[in-house]
Amino acid sequence: MSDRFASPAAEESVACNLIPMIDIMFLLLLFFMLGADMSQRETSELELPRADVPREDESPGIRRLVANVRHEDADCALHENGGQCREGSHWKRTLLGQDYSPSEVERVLAGAAADAGPEPAALHLLVRADQRAPYGAVQQLFEGAARAGVYRIELAAARR
Repeated sequence: MSDRFASPAAEESVACNLIPMIDIMFLLLLFFMLGADMSQRETSELELPRADVPREDESPGIRRLVANVRHEDADCALHENGGQCREGSHWKRTLLGQDYSPSEVERVLAGAAADAGPEPAALHLLVRADQRAPYGAVQQLFEGAARAGVYRIELAAARR
């Protein structure tokens, strides 16, 4: 009767099986890579001008592009101290997450207008400019959009 309650023999070599742990680590890595937002942002951190009237909701089926005019030069003491920097090379125009020159912006907008179809109102351009941006940089965007066939242009502002 004592044989029935005997404890099992202990295994002499105990080894850690790493394969399940490696599988779990790969699954976690895959989960975090797929869950992370790796897309480029269309919007930049800007200090927008103030407005009294909020923007109306846009109608469905309209494609909207976002263009940013932002200050890029970190060594510009005038801009860092709250002044109006007028140096044109310090102001960058960003469209679809990339910086472009005014002529390149026109080319990108012309391609987007062609992709939107024959209806000129099918594409809106939302221009987000820093409140201290020189109007010449914004005007270059407007002129490039007009030459590219983009006629619906909105200028973003923050609520007062």
